[in-house]
Amino acid sequence: MQTDRYANEYIVEPEKYAGKTHRYVREDIQSCIELNREKCILCGLCVRICDESVGAALLGFVNRGFDTVINPAVIDAGLCDMDCVSCVKCVESCPTGALARK
Repeated sequence: MQTDRYANEYIVEPEKYAGKTHRYVREDIQSCIELNREKCILCGLCVRICDESVGAALLGFVNRGFDTVINPAVIDAGLCDMDCVSCVKCVESCPTGALARK
């Protein structure tokens, strides 16, 4: 294969760029919505649509930098404890399928 030849020619060391990773499990953030953080690219579309289109502002970015995740905007609360109307517009806006209907 052509790519193998170049990798050997230029002495590519992929382990040099491995970096830190996160391992998440799927979780239910509402009775009808499942979140797979492994797929989330933190685009913020779900946060924005919940705030601007629905007017609920239930989702938000939590933490900073590498540890940033999408979570309920109110600290120490799940979406089940909040006034989510289960419109699933956040699910429909997700480009990667990180949010899915159950």
